Amino acid sequence: MQKAHRFILSHFRHPYMRIVCILHLLAGISCGAMDFPYVAEDPASPMLSFESGALPASLSVQGAEVELSGKHFINGSQSLRWSWKEPSNLYFDRVIPYVTGQEATDELARGAVCIFSFWVYSEKALPGARLRIDFGRNDCGFDFGLGFTGWRTCSVAFDRDMEGIPQKGMRGLRITAPSQVASGELFIDRIILANIDDIRYQWADPQVPFVKGTKAAPVELTPLPRVNADHISDRHRADLDRINNHIVQSFLPAAPASLEKVAALEQQFETLEIREEEGIISGRHVLMMRRALHDRQDSVYPRRMTAQDEHLMSRYTEFRDYTELMQEMAQCYRALETSDPAAARLREMYLQMNRHLLDQGWQDGSALFSTHHYGYASRGWYISTFLMADELGTAGMLDSTVRALIWFMREKVDFAAMEFDRNQGADLDYINTIAKSHLLTMLAIPDEAVKVALVTQFRDYFSAMLAADTPGTMGGIKVDGTAFHHGGNYPGYSFPAFISAGFLCRALNDTAFAIRPAALENFSAALTAATLYSSPETGMALSGRHPFGESSIESLEPVYQDLEICGYPVALDRNRMPSGHWSFNYGCFGIHRWGGKMVTLKGFNHYVWSSEIYTMDNRYGRYQSNGSLQIYTAEGRAASGFEQEGWDWNRNPGTTMIHRPLDVLENPLEGTLMVRSDIRFGGSSNLGNRYGIFATDLFEPDMENFDPDFNARKSMFCFDNRIICLGAGISNGTSEYPTETVLFQHTWNEGSSRVWMNASEPLESNPVSQESNRGSWLVDSHGNGYYVPAGNQVKLAVKKQGSRHNKTKEPTEGTFASAWIDHGKAPKEATYEYVVLLDGTHQSIAAFASDPSYRVLRNDAQAQIVYDRESGVVGYALFDAYQGDEDDLLQAADQPCLVMAKSWGKNLALSIGNADLRIPAMGDSYTNDEEARPGYAEIVLRGKWRLVKENADVKTKVSGGRTRVVVNNIRHAIPVQLKFTGAN
Repeated sequence: MQKAHRFILSHFRHPYMRIVCILHLLAGISCGAMDFPYVAEDPASPMLSFESGALPASLSVQGAEVELSGKHFINGSQSLRWSWKEPSNLYFDRVIPYVTGQEATDELARGAVCIFSFWVYSEKALPGARLRIDFGRNDCGFDFGLGFTGWRTCSVAFDRDMEGIPQKGMRGLRITAPSQVASGELFIDRIILANIDDIRYQWADPQVPFVKGTKAAPVELTPLPRVNADHISDRHRADLDRINNHIVQSFLPAAPASLEKVAALEQQFETLEIREEEGIISGRHVLMMRRALHDRQDSVYPRRMTAQDEHLMSRYTEFRDYTELMQEMAQCYRALETSDPAAARLREMYLQMNRHLLDQGWQDGSALFSTHHYGYASRGWYISTFLMADELGTAGMLDSTVRALIWFMREKVDFAAMEFDRNQGADLDYINTIAKSHLLTMLAIPDEAVKVALVTQFRDYFSAMLAADTPGTMGGIKVDGTAFHHGGNYPGYSFPAFISAGFLCRALNDTAFAIRPAALENFSAALTAATLYSSPETGMALSGRHPFGESSIESLEPVYQDLEICGYPVALDRNRMPSGHWSFNYGCFGIHRWGGKMVTLKGFNHYVWSSEIYTMDNRYGRYQSNGSLQIYTAEGRAASGFEQEGWDWNRNPGTTMIHRPLDVLENPLEGTLMVRSDIRFGGSSNLGNRYGIFATDLFEPDMENFDPDFNARKSMFCFDNRIICLGAGISNGTSEYPTETVLFQHTWNEGSSRVWMNASEPLESNPVSQESNRGSWLVDSHGNGYYVPAGNQVKLAVKKQGSRHNKTKEPTEGTFASAWIDHGKAPKEATYEYVVLLDGTHQSIAAFASDPSYRVLRNDAQAQIVYDRESGVVGYALFDAYQGDEDDLLQAADQPCLVMAKSWGKNLALSIGNADLRIPAMGDSYTNDEEARPGYAEIVLRGKWRLVKENADVKTKVSGGRTRVVVNNIRHAIPVQLKFTGAN
């Protein structure tokens, strides 16, 4: 063996090839399939494969020769070769494990169907020819077109897509050769007799154009434009070269790849077992879907599999991993001299990978069951095609590859149509995962005139998408700067989309194809908003289904640079953020900043969901928006005391909730839960972006493990470093568990963490358990003080907590300091009051407690009103029409609204917000394309006031020492800022 190794090493004189050989020998790479005791057929499996040395016993053949073949295959290393010279059929005498659509839906806990699938390989296209697939005694069936080469598959629903009526217990699968072809040859593999699958993910293609998955992508695409080359200017050519060079440089590594790097790539390539002999290419099957995806493709992975099935599927290669390897090869190749032997080997491997991918069915006109969420997995193929376009052209594969790239992005965009429909919204998934690939594919097209026409069209399409103020809750950028996906402001999607958008804006900048100014301006506004609501991560209530996710503006550093180069910089110093208050009512949240700290105030309502809970995400996250008040320092989430290990999912700071055990708190549904309320009112208002107010009216839905009698009306009044928090009408019928309002929950680090409660000496070790209802003050470990007047039962605990991971549900533990107001079990009309000082020390909070600088003028379920002495501002959170005499300014309001007022001398600054987006007909869907309707509010002020500046949307009328103010055209729940002066 040693002698053989020496011979092999001496055979390769180039050091690169020697490194490859050494790595292979050390890794012990074997290109053959693992030994496995294959059986020809297992009645327990819904799958028919062809890996043993015998044909399935259930198979009978008429008018043909069949044999096991290693020439082409999907599973393992063999398929069934079927060669006929007369009318022929294959018959499998098996019970078809068909179930009804309702049974499938019950098992998946979402819309589902029972499907059949198989794989067919044809070495030559047979246009117009069709296989006939029948089940039982011709109970049901369908035709499968054969106008292709390579592998094709299908996912056809028995009930919805097939002719005839399927029967429970039907026996027999018959595949009949096309009558239009007297003789021919096909290869069959991986037959799944019946399996349940998500109702959305069976897509039509030319083989099965009748399939009607509910989220299907189109089959017919717009053809490429036919353009006269005379219309191309020298500037167009120069600009295309500039764009091309910029993008190439952005993808190249900082330094040429080392020999070790290239050798490692070849080692990865060898694991794919790609072989090409006499024009026939084979290798491991390349599939689209990861098995662990939250909405996995059950057409690919049956839910009931034998050990043999599991083994065969374990040998598949995932498309994302495969194409990312292609990208690495392309990048390394472009960084080497073409004369380098390593470059030649990289080119050879890359072209084999691309050829194998096409042969596996990754061609235009091939649905591959479905390729939902394709953009996330496909970036490497598009980038590598762009980088290797010349090499693919020389190899005769560029045209087929480009056509495939165009076809597979059809879920998100019709490549050549590019018609933006504002009413359909802007898809952040497209911007994040496909838009860059869209442009790269255009640039890879050899025809210069077509390329110019497409890039010009892309400029207009992408500009319209970024510039649009999209309606209702459709995706895209809203007028307040929030960015929507899944019907809500969603940084987990928008931040990656911003990165892609920034890349494209910069790539096209200062060319004839530059993105339009209106788009850049709107994009900059969205990035400005994101900067305001991040520190550097977003608050947990804004995190969708990833409460401890990675949505951070630190990831957006390239975007800030891109927009600055494009001439639309974000006018904020991220190292010295301003203090003030900003209202984002499309997301039902407000942001208050003071002294380097960021406070996220979050609720939900009729338009905005409370949290996003999936089958394997955020299982305990129902309280994220229950009037939360989360404080971040400039150092971020973890440094501010928020970590997942041991986190009590009930106790999100600021929230009012029923403290349930985790098994009761967990989403009672297996699938998605995104709770909205019937209440339209709720959100933020501000006075001149300095002072702010937030209000939310909480309910729980009528479903398992919720309490439909739960109600709480909450408000937060923000004045510089002071946040006054009120709650009233707190009621529910749950007598098993206590209802609480949370002051804080922070990680506890032994030796450095400390808290104070009603004493100048800190509590520095755990466990701690204290409580008081005689009036309390506290200070947490992050410099936040809390004053709670008498009558509120305050509890403080420092202890080790057991919890569960929000995705895996695996046990976690950690030590936390928590404080909360205990309302008892099944409270009726309970209230609370407390204050947060954002610069709290035990001295400052104790002084504040002895002389509070505010007065609560009213706190009940109808109105919550606060006067802040230091600022002179009064805040009114009015949950119903109001009439009262709590202060000497506001007498009445005709509907729920948020009002803030500051008077001095004969001057009055006043803001009015209706906190109601007024989007009609929301229905059950989380997306709605209806325009937000203008709102209005009418209030009555004591005294005689006149507007300093006339406003066409504001009418005033003075009568009897009172001033009636009617504000019309309140748009998008943006508060209206007004200034008055005393009238004679």
